[in-house]
Order: sequence, then C-alpha cells, then structure tokens
Amino acid sequence: MTPSSLARHVDRRGGHRRTALRDRIATVLTTLEGAGPGDVVASAPREQASAHLLERLERALQPPTAEKMWLSLAVIGGSLPTHAAVVSAVRRARLDGPLGRYRPGGRAHRLGWPAERGPWRDVKVITGRVLIDLHHTSQTDFATGIQRVARQVAQRWCRDHDVTLIGWTAITPRCASSAPTRPTAPCTETNRPSTAKASTGG
Repeated sequence: MTPSSLARHVDRRGGHRRTALRDRIATVLTTLEGAGPGDVVASAPREQASAHLLERLERALQPPTAEKMWLSLAVIGGSLPTHAAVVSAVRRARLDGPLGRYRPGGRAHRLGWPAERGPWRDVKVITGRVLIDLHHTSQTDFATGIQRVARQVAQRWCRDHDVTLIGWTAITPRCASSAPTRPTAPCTETNRPSTAKASTGG
C-alpha cells in the first residue's frame, strides 16, 4: 500500500472525517519530528495534502519500532492499542512497510473510519506534564476512604502544580482530559474521550 493509493482512499471519505484524519496524522508527525502542528499542515499542498502527510508519516515511522507504532495506532485510531495490536503492527510494518497496517480492506485501524461512532474527536499528545488519573473518584459519590484522599491530593496538586486531570471511558481504553480547576470530575466536560495518552490507574 503506497501513500498515494492510501491517500485516494482517505480522500473519498466525507470532509469532516478527511480533515480529522489529516489532523491526527499531523499530530503523530508533530510528536515524532518535533515540528509545530501549523508547520506540518502548512507544508502540505492542499490538492495533495493526504498523500503528502502519509509520505511524511511513512518516513517518520522508519524504523518501525514498537514505540512509534504504538503512537501512530493510538493517535490515528483514537484509542490506546493493546500489546497484541502493537506487536502485529510492528510485524506488518517490517513486512509491508510502515503503512502496511493501514489497509482499506482491513477493519482494524483502517484509515477513513473512526473506531468510535459519530464525529471524530480531537486527539492530543501531552508531554512534559503531570497526569492525574481520577477516573474512579470522579464516578462515585463516596466522600470517605480513598476517594476523599484522592480528592484532597488532587486539589493540592492543582493548587501547587500545573497538572492535567484525566479519566477513562467504560467502552474502550480512551482517555478524556479536563481543566485542573475541576479536581473532582475529570470527565465532566465531555464524558467521552478527547485525548489518547497513557496513564497509571487510580
């Protein structure tokens, strides 16, 4: 599967999905290449934007390490991939090239269709920040025990540090972030995933 042929497949999708997919690819490139998001998008000719981004993605994923494949699967798919999915992606990339995982005929991570129904949500890759997982605490009314401790700790961290509060959906391993001014409800802004990133449980 070449970038140009895969780009034609992408460009046949609706405008919203096409734009969202390009944005997700640009996010992967921004993370791997260290360029600003605006630089990545601006460098792509409008008529060949998808092909240009996919060509850069193919180069950026070389050599196809587990870390790079995890990042691309997480951002483009909008959910955290399993260990088995990463191992499979690395093997496919070594056999068929970095874009081998993204085939129109395959259901898993096929470009142009989101894993979730409805509009594609924005995906952000957060680095250099402290993430606080308050998912369980935000979903319960208990005010004693570990929930009380978690709320108090979160309030103090939000007061003294620059942190991001996160929670998880019950359907797929995706993560939603919230402003640190709401320490008891990290998922209240959307109740749906808006960020693909790793975290420890809590």
